Amino acid sequence: MQVSRLNVRLSYTKEYVLQLRGWSLLSMTWRITPLATFLLGCQTSCRPRLRDTSAFHPSLCDKLSTKTRHEFEVDKPFHYVTLPSPTGWIRLLKIEPSPRDSAPIACLLEDHKVAKGPQDYEALSYVWGNDPAECSVSINSRRFLVRKSLFGALLALRHATDWRTVWVDAICINQGDMEERNSQVRQMKSIYSQARLVNVWLGPATFGSDRGMDLLQIISSRLDKARQRRGGKEPTAETVTTKSEAMGLKMKTRKMFSAYYKPIMPLFQGDPDAIADLNEAVDLLRRPWWTRMWTLQESVLGREVALLCGTKSISLSCIHHLSYFIFFSVAYQRWPGGPIDPAVAVRAAWQTADLRGHIEDRGQIPLLLAVDASWNRMSSDPRDKIIGLLGLADPSSTARGHLNRAGYDWPVEKVFYTAFRAVAKEERSLSFLGLLSEQPRLRNSNLPSWVPDLEVHSGLGSDFISSLSKPSFISPLYNASLQAHPPITFADSNRTLVVSGTRIGSVTSLGMNALGPQILSDEKSPGRASWTDQMNSILQSWQDLMMTEQAGQETYQHTGEPSRQAFWRCVFADLKQGPVHNHVSFGRPVRMDHHDHRFLPTLHTNEEYRQMLLEWWASFCATGSRHLRLIEQFHRRFFVTNSGYIGLGPPWLEAGDIICILLGGPVAYALRKNFNGPGEQWTYIGESYVHGVMDGEIVKRIRPGTYQKFHIV
Repeated sequence: MQVSRLNVRLSYTKEYVLQLRGWSLLSMTWRITPLATFLLGCQTSCRPRLRDTSAFHPSLCDKLSTKTRHEFEVDKPFHYVTLPSPTGWIRLLKIEPSPRDSAPIACLLEDHKVAKGPQDYEALSYVWGNDPAECSVSINSRRFLVRKSLFGALLALRHATDWRTVWVDAICINQGDMEERNSQVRQMKSIYSQARLVNVWLGPATFGSDRGMDLLQIISSRLDKARQRRGGKEPTAETVTTKSEAMGLKMKTRKMFSAYYKPIMPLFQGDPDAIADLNEAVDLLRRPWWTRMWTLQESVLGREVALLCGTKSISLSCIHHLSYFIFFSVAYQRWPGGPIDPAVAVRAAWQTADLRGHIEDRGQIPLLLAVDASWNRMSSDPRDKIIGLLGLADPSSTARGHLNRAGYDWPVEKVFYTAFRAVAKEERSLSFLGLLSEQPRLRNSNLPSWVPDLEVHSGLGSDFISSLSKPSFISPLYNASLQAHPPITFADSNRTLVVSGTRIGSVTSLGMNALGPQILSDEKSPGRASWTDQMNSILQSWQDLMMTEQAGQETYQHTGEPSRQAFWRCVFADLKQGPVHNHVSFGRPVRMDHHDHRFLPTLHTNEEYRQMLLEWWASFCATGSRHLRLIEQFHRRFFVTNSGYIGLGPPWLEAGDIICILLGGPVAYALRKNFNGPGEQWTYIGESYVHGVMDGEIVKRIRPGTYQKFHIV
């Protein structure tokens, strides 16, 4: 008799599926016998080794799950038992070992009382995916369905001989119990920070991912050894904000870049195989894990973090080395690999390094910094854009207020405005207003105008304009209100922002909108030439507008400098620009100095210098450079006020909008009168650069007690 399918069940509930040729037999129960042992051995030799997840793909999950589902269906599905207490307790998943990679996954789920200090379990960080939960695993001898991504991760984590204890959100939290879900999410900080190891599952291996992982280990090893030879000297936490800023200090010139990366650049000289491996390493930064909201917190809180791709594992620090290398080698035009498109998560990678360093140095992370680091990450529930960060911030901060109670039973709008109320109180400033970079037509109409709509910022390229205030910088570029820490209050159940300030004037004349970062391929493409020609025409129209409004005056009345110099300082937002100036930072803008100012009037007449400027701006539109920086001029428009001030405002600025200084804000702001509510209310329009007010010139002249109250709704 030929046997086509024989289901062998051992007496202690382990389930195996055997495939032999011929007919089929119904499910049968066996005890271990020489025959059963022989049959199990046949299965092991005939099936692919699934722990080598380079062989794993969705169809294998389907095949294995279909076989095991027949077994599990004769049993009852898994049902959760309520935890002993909503707080202080979690569940841990124990994965049963198996020497056979094709064996079904069997686990135990046990309650665990949370204790202080490091614990002897691991945690898993992965992307859920959008596919339905159709892959079967056994939990406490009951059927439990998981998604394909988690199924692959569990296969990769399972040991051949040892039990493995892990925390997995989709299993350890009863996702169908809203109350438990809310309480468990509030314990995420302790869950991940106390884990012995956080395993990041990037997904199954691809054709060349193993070579990319191996190369990353080589790069990391060489750079670490070079650092040790230098004595490990790095900028201190007192002199820089983040690790990426520390890297910027070490890459201020091309010479400094060459010296730092000297240990690894020879790897790619004349070696196409090494360059191919580098491109495979870059592909790891295109994995969905880097784009998800919850993975940021999970990778930052872990004491030790390992990246798993297929059967390979590397330290998270290897990816940090790669992200910095990409950024600065592209900036200095020394990148040896293929094109770096916007999908390569360069900033997401180094932001994990920044936040991990912040926790190491300071023990906690300001909520504003966490929001900035997670800016374009995606979440299936928009509330996770804030809830997914609460484990990173200081829960004892009095500024947090009711935010600690935020949950999935709150409306999205309440989560957002409660969060930014907490940010304003914690920072004691209005710098967070610089995060509002989305187009008004895309915003949630139920949100107050002063609250960033984080749901819009859930993907690459969501910023329509660049922030002028750079809220995550420890040292602001501007100081229009002299950075006093005035009282910032809220009304109407925290929906209305109440601040003091003073008017600069109202907008009377507006120029054309500057172009944005359109996709431009290379220096010789027709699109690039058209882009620079259009921008040049726009600059000329701005120049003509100023000359008309200034009635041909040679001096800008608010600073006493030549009008041409004032115009270009305004156009540049008083920031150094590429080849026109020295000591330009690729990742962080730098204010001009008096040496730079004297050179500016030549841009009126010197076409060569103007073309250099336009080409530099256009370079940030190229596919490989868009991650470097969003130029401050992109999409902004030149304006003139009734008081004679010139400035750059957001593209949705209109004639009649007022320009003002708000105490606690580093820049000038545009507001619009709101006629729909009681009293004098204002709608927030956006940040503005106004020439002659950005360093507190107006505030210095105002007597205390004469400021106006602005109610921004």
